[in-house]
Amino acid sequence: MADFLNGSFESGTFSGWSTLGSAVVRQGSVDLGSSSDSNARFAPTNGSYFAELTSQDQSLSSIESFLNLGSGFFSASFDTEKDNTYTVGSAIKQSIYISAGQKLSFDWKFKTTDYWSYNDSSFVISGPSSVKLASVSSAGNYGAQSGGYEYTFADSGVYTIAIAVFNESDATANSYLAVDNFRITSAAVNRTPTSANRSVRISEDVVYTFSTADFVFSDVDSGDSLKSVLITSAPDLGQLLFDGSSFTIGSSGY
Repeated sequence: MADFLNGSFESGTFSGWSTLGSAVVRQGSVDLGSSSDSNARFAPTNGSYFAELTSQDQSLSSIESFLNLGSGFFSASFDTEKDNTYTVGSAIKQSIYISAGQKLSFDWKFKTTDYWSYNDSSFVISGPSSVKLASVSSAGNYGAQSGGYEYTFADSGVYTIAIAVFNESDATANSYLAVDNFRITSAAVNRTPTSANRSVRISEDVVYTFSTADFVFSDVDSGDSLKSVLITSAPDLGQLLFDGSSFTIGSSGY
């Protein structure tokens, strides 16, 4: 199964990633950007390092070109107010082969030093899915917001996973996006159990009581066990009883 190169930035660098703008790898639990208030702190969620992007340095058009997106993509897709525009920001990306049914996950935190209506925003582009992670609108004035992102891919292919953060309307009061622990996992699959033929021979006029061990059952999924058996035919000689009583052939639940 393919996975990210340096998905938790434990090299202390952006090895395996491409970057544009103000993006750094930071170590330990630190305050994002130049903030020092209590909601600015971010701690790595896997290992000792994480990546931090700042909403400065590169133009909107440069980032759209870097991510191979059409001109005006972010404003057309996410600027629902249509009264301002994203100005400058930063982005990172990595291309990876992902199989159908596999899931992308990572952890993030958005911290802004701006206020409404300067709606600085952060995004994830994961192949066919484009999502706004957080913004001034959702985090609040000078606020912070954190979470975990997940997306399951319907089709196999090489996908570019990209993260971006932008200023809106100005290029001064910055916002910051911390990301960590990028990973690809396979969706849980419930495999079909298997069985096999088994014979029991007994002498005439002897009663034999079947036990679970008489029914061959195997399942690679942990925690599964034999639930019931289906009787499809009666013996040619003798009687087959359930708890000492006759029963209907073809019924399950025994």
